[in-house]
Amino acid sequence: MKTYHSLFLILIASLTMIASCKKENTLEVELAKLPPATQTGANTFGCLVNGKAWVAQNKDCIILCDPSFDTYYDTFNGGFIALSAFLKDNANNLDEEIDIAFDSTDFKKVFSFVKGKNDLNIRFLNFKGTTYNTVLDSSIKGNCNLEILNYDLRAGIISGSFEFTLSKPGHETIKITNGRFDSKL
Repeated sequence: MKTYHSLFLILIASLTMIASCKKENTLEVELAKLPPATQTGANTFGCLVNGKAWVAQNKDCIILCDPSFDTYYDTFNGGFIALSAFLKDNANNLDEEIDIAFDSTDFKKVFSFVKGKNDLNIRFLNFKGTTYNTVLDSSIKGNCNLEILNYDLRAGIISGSFEFTLSKPGHETIKITNGRFDSKL
């Protein structure tokens, strides 16, 4: 009986190890699809959305395309920076947008969402699917962090990393991890 018990424990341990390795390999595969985390103004934007690679791109565009990633910098009232990234792919029924906007009046290196403060706003939009999560506000629960890694006005470059979770009753929770952007202002 001890032999069967030992074999059963070894089998369970082996299956647990295999499942763990598969999860790590899946994460590594998805991370490899993201653009590198650069700080040179490469105009790249990527992250994992619920564990799947999400890279700003417009696969359906042939002529007169809108950019898949755009950065807007305004000095009015002390200034703000807005990042807008788009993923359009009709073949896979994707038409999504991620927007991140933050106040550059009292520029910080790290932003965290705090209800009642307007220094960080994030939204995830899905125009074709069944999920639609809107601007992060008092009706949406969220944990958001944004870290600026390079902010060089002389060279016109802003780069950073981000992660956030948005949830709203009746909608799928959107969990963004391993986010990175590198843009010209």
